[in-house]
Amino acid sequence: MTVHANSIIAWHRLDKESRLARILAVYRTSSCPLTDREVAERLGFTDMNAVRPRITEAIGDDLNPGPLRECPSIICPRTKHRVRTVSLRLPVQMTLADAL
Repeated sequence: MTVHANSIIAWHRLDKESRLARILAVYRTSSCPLTDREVAERLGFTDMNAVRPRITEAIGDDLNPGPLRECPSIICPRTKHRVRTVSLRLPVQMTLADAL
């Protein structure tokens, strides 16, 4: 049995979107910034690459910021390397001009 190329593409898109949703849920339940390793472990992954690409995409860039933001780096207690921490981006506060 062969699988149509469109089905493969749809499966990868679904997996990517559901993984991002799971990652964002971890950040919503955390009261402090998390490292990529902490997110991976909370989701039961042993491979950091299971979460790292989705986290990077969710951070976005200056022109297209995403739902996550980078916070100050820390020294990872396990690896002793400097690593990024990430948290949910705070909603933009409405200004008085926006309210009028």
